[in-house]
Amino acid sequence: MHGFTYSGHPVGCSVALANIDQLKKEDLVDNAVNVGKHLLAKLMARICDHPYIGDVRTIGGLMLGVAFVADRAARHSCPADTNCLIPTLAWPERP
Repeated sequence: MHGFTYSGHPVGCSVALANIDQLKKEDLVDNAVNVGKHLLAKLMARICDHPYIGDVRTIGGLMLGVAFVADRAARHSCPADTNCLIPTLAWPERP
């Protein structure tokens, strides 16, 4: 049987181990947590009051989720077959 990267192929395993070494060497996980805090703060300052943003969530790091809604108070989402938010999300120009 031929091996694949998802079935323990030596090349795939070697690449994964080298990647883990780089993550540790450059402290990328802690860096992502610190940069993620900064990103969340800036994002919240920019969009938290927008009427079509229902929620901004994170579990830490740089993984963030933004919930777009048609009605913020009722938390009603836009119909899946429409693009109802695109015209309303124009941001003012930054100074």
